[in-house]
Amino acid sequence: MSLLVDIGGRNYSYRLDGSELEVLQELCSTDKELGPAVEMVLGGSNDAIGVPRCVKQSDLLKAVSKLARLDPGLLRSEIYSVLIDVLPGRFAPSKASGISGIRIDGNLYKIDAGVDRCTLSQVHINDQGLGETVSVQDIRHLRKIATDNQGEIGIVKTAKAARLLRTFKTLQRVLSEVVGDPDVSVTIG
Repeated sequence: MSLLVDIGGRNYSYRLDGSELEVLQELCSTDKELGPAVEMVLGGSNDAIGVPRCVKQSDLLKAVSKLARLDPGLLRSEIYSVLIDVLPGRFAPSKASGISGIRIDGNLYKIDAGVDRCTLSQVHINDQGLGETVSVQDIRHLRKIATDNQGEIGIVKTAKAARLLRTFKTLQRVLSEVVGDPDVSVTIG
């Protein structure tokens, strides 16, 4: 995903990291003053991806400046993934954010991984053929799980530094060099 900014025909593109955006979204739920700044820069729930929004340079600069001052520790996250060896010996293991349909001791489970989470959920198939979660366990402390049908599934933890702050600081510098208060086109795509 990218943040595209057009200032008077000059285009700037910034790569956005999905896991950092997820952490930023969580911060917005606890810091109500942060929400409007994030919405100004990245758009809100009513803004479509790929559709440009027109904002004033001064409003965007104010919002970006607020985000550029965030504590880097707040945006640091741990990303959990599962490591699955689909065809052992033929291909390298694949990383994924989860896997379903695994069996452990004959029971059906799924693993859901992502930003600061990795859970093992036991699933029961009801009379309508739909899966119902029976129990959920936090398995961030594990490094691997032995299964009946998928062999050994690895759990990988990756610490992510806050690259998003660098993006905000760069955009802040670019916007502060703009003369006047022109309309700026902002697109998330």
